Amino acid sequence: MSSTHHRNHIVTLLENLAREHPALPLYTFLDAAQKSVAVLTSSDLLRKATQIAGLLQGQVLAGKPVLVLSPHGPAFLESLFGVMLAGCVPVPVTFSRRLGMANIADIIADTGVEAVLGPKKTLENLRSGRLRPAMLSDTQHQNLLYLASDPLPATDWCRPQLLATDVALIYPGLLSDEPLAPVALSHSHLLTSVDRLIQALGPGSTDSLLTSLDLADGMALLLHVLLPVRLGLRSYFLPLRQALDDARPWLQAASRLGCTIISAPPAVLSLAAHDGRNRSDFEPDLSALRSVCVGGDHVAPGSVLHFIERYQRNGMSAEKLFSCYGLSAVCSFISGRRGFKSCDIDGIAYLSLGVPDPGLLALFDTGDRLLQSDNELYCRGRCRHRFSQNGFDFQAEDIESFVLQVFGARGLSRCVVLHAEDSRQTVLLAECATRQLAESWQGVVSKVMERVLAETGCELDRVLLLRPGSLPLSVSGMVLRKACAVLLEDGSLMLRLLPVRGK
Repeated sequence: MSSTHHRNHIVTLLENLAREHPALPLYTFLDAAQKSVAVLTSSDLLRKATQIAGLLQGQVLAGKPVLVLSPHGPAFLESLFGVMLAGCVPVPVTFSRRLGMANIADIIADTGVEAVLGPKKTLENLRSGRLRPAMLSDTQHQNLLYLASDPLPATDWCRPQLLATDVALIYPGLLSDEPLAPVALSHSHLLTSVDRLIQALGPGSTDSLLTSLDLADGMALLLHVLLPVRLGLRSYFLPLRQALDDARPWLQAASRLGCTIISAPPAVLSLAAHDGRNRSDFEPDLSALRSVCVGGDHVAPGSVLHFIERYQRNGMSAEKLFSCYGLSAVCSFISGRRGFKSCDIDGIAYLSLGVPDPGLLALFDTGDRLLQSDNELYCRGRCRHRFSQNGFDFQAEDIESFVLQVFGARGLSRCVVLHAEDSRQTVLLAECATRQLAESWQGVVSKVMERVLAETGCELDRVLLLRPGSLPLSVSGMVLRKACAVLLEDGSLMLRLLPVRGK
């Protein structure tokens, strides 16, 4: 299918694709065994999205924001396109009990949502307050309209008049310790971003995509939701929670399905790089891969280099790695100010993709998240993660990146630096990729403290080595700092210590 045919909004993309290629399997959903559990063809997606559009139009919600709250699966995509077809503005949020929905009430308040669309069971849990810690007020409950996407009755639908400048969706920001302000994006903005993605990755009609990103994540929305509709490509989805528990199925699925473009959070790369299982097990053939898109968080070069080294004999190389920032605040700022920009660090291409709109600059307090060097922009830590020690200022992400780069080869998959102002203690929480690493970690705590002090000047008071899966994560695979601090304070993390001899 030609990528040069003019299409001025996302609704038209789906309608044309369903008419020209009705049987095209756009989205395939996989389980933990990499088996297909559901397939959405272009015609199926349009049919079900049209039913949802009829449901919304019956409630007179045209032009108003609608929260799309659905678990990982076909219902999320059906609802997302259905809201667009109705002329409403989707606010996409996928739900996973493991990853949580801590700021659902804030998203509703910040985006002005008037209706919530989702499966009946999910809506029941939302109304009862089980999906969030903060209770919505009685007024908010009364004003919210709860619309179940299952089962859907046959309803009439009238195609609304849509312009390229109309708001296509409101991106609610990252679910993390520091929720970002929501961003309203037009059809033209999103399609411009997709076109830039096409130029950068150069996908063709024979390409197929695989993601382990959350479907509401900015990178997944662009790469695995909109790009298949734009070009008529097949896209596979492996649940993020599965990849965070075990990264092997992500690479196994890429190999068995012959995918050419795959994506995942940085944590998945770290887990895959330090897979401690027997090497005689299934080893993926990654020679067909053209691009591995890493999105959702700052990517430490050391972690990526370990991943490349681990699978170098299987077809992995630095040229295939891209650090992609989708619709996050940092990405929007970079793209708006500089347009598409790529640079090369330690042989790894870092790619920034997003919305080319300088007006977005006013929406964000970027603080010290960006570093300009040699006319290039690099993503830094967030300004709230700074702390002072012995008269010097430190950025937590800088220390974490150094630790992963130096000690990642020994099995560290994630780490976080916490500084308590009250006790004036600086603690490093380091999570190992596998349980089989204890024997090789003798004396590592003192070595970590010595290297961090010598190279960064930061004096660590404690280093806690934790078992796999100990650190709480956001939907993008980011470590939640505030949640870590709470678990450290109440002693919960002490139950997750890795049994290391000779610390």
